[in-house]
Formats: sequence, structure tokens, C-alpha cells
Amino acid sequence: MSEFDEKKNFSDKSAEEWLELGLKAKDLKEKLEYFSKALEIDPKHTSVWYNKGVILFFLGKFEEALVCYNKALELDPKDGDSWYNKGYLLYSMERFEEALACFEKALEIGPDSVDAWINKGLTLDLLGRSEEALTCFDKAIELDSKEKRAWSNKGLTLGLMERFEESLEYFEKALELDPEEVFSWINKGSSLALLERFEEAIKCFDKALELDPKNEIAMKSREVAMSSLENKK
Repeated sequence: MSEFDEKKNFSDKSAEEWLELGLKAKDLKEKLEYFSKALEIDPKHTSVWYNKGVILFFLGKFEEALVCYNKALELDPKDGDSWYNKGYLLYSMERFEEALACFEKALEIGPDSVDAWINKGLTLDLLGRSEEALTCFDKAIELDSKEKRAWSNKGLTLGLMERFEESLEYFEKALELDPEEVFSWINKGSSLALLERFEEAIKCFDKALELDPKNEIAMKSREVAMSSLENKK
């Protein structure tokens, strides 16, 4: 049977088969169609609700995605992935308190989730709870010392707390792990500029522009550092 014939042979497919077709499909709308078919057959299939939520998120249909994650969690309240994805969705919707509760629930279920620790930290940062955010990034680093996002986000939080000298250590570690991470170069440069180490800062902004020549943040930051350096002379 050809792939075309398989897709057209709708009548005898199970929910699992529709799910499998959805997971294999390349087109997002096609995936959505298959997951919807699966739910017509088995409306209590947790994995289908979860995957439908993922696709709706990527399609920018946040409210509909939220319905799917809520349904998945109604069916399986111990599904850590659904709690995490619901948290990420709420974070994207700027519903930070609710997002935080979801990340905390995900970590109750899976305390070794590096992604959940990082996103909990980012959420706490946005809620003005920077010290707690630092603890989350430390936990992520403890779990995976090669996770550059944990290093760079801790550096950013320290910078926002005006602990610029400390922040440099974390940006440097992030760059050691990924020397082509543009925003780590920009953030390192920003901390150096705020420490009035303008020549070093300019080198960081130059490196960022070497990697991304049209990066407006790097261009503007370089201009400000150059002006500050001239004024300092």
C-alpha cells in the first residue's frame, strides 16, 4: 500500500495509528488533523492531547494549546512533560505566576529536569525574585555543567542585580561551551562596559558582530561603548 493509500484509508485506523501518522507527518496542519482524528476515536488519550497542544503552540494558537494541556493533565496529573509545556506556554503568554506553579509541579514529578529548573529561574527573574532565580540556575548547572543556557542566564541575572564582576565568570563559561553564542558576547560586553572596561567591551561587541553582522543590539552597544571610551580619555 502506498503512503497516499494509507492516509486515505481512514475507516479502520485506531487512535494509536492516527497518533503515529501525526508524529511522522512533516506539515503542522497535517499533524493537527491526524491528532484530531485520534481524539475522535479516543478522547481520553493523554499522549494525543499533549501532542496536539504542542502543535497548536507552534501554530501560535495559545488558548487552544492550553485547553489541550489542561485536558492531558486532567487525564494524567502526574505527566511532568505536560506540566512543563503548560508552564512554557503560560510563560509565553506572560502569565508568569501561573507558569511558575507549573514549573514547580513539573519539578515535583521530575526534579532532574534541567529545562524546568532553567525556566523556573527565568520566570522568577521576571517576577523580581532574582535570588531564587540564581538558586534555580545553580541547580541546573549542578545537573548538567555543560548546559550553556544555565551559565548564561545566571550571568544575566547577576548583571541585572548589578553584580557585574561576578556575571563575567558565567558569560565566559557559556562562551567556553559555545563560542558562537552571540548574546553571550553581547552580555559579556555589557557587563564589561558597566565596569568601565570599554576596550574589552568593544572587543566583545565586535565578536558578536562578526558572528551576526546585522545585530542591532551589538551595533548600538558598540557605539555607546566607543562614545564612553572617548569621553573617558
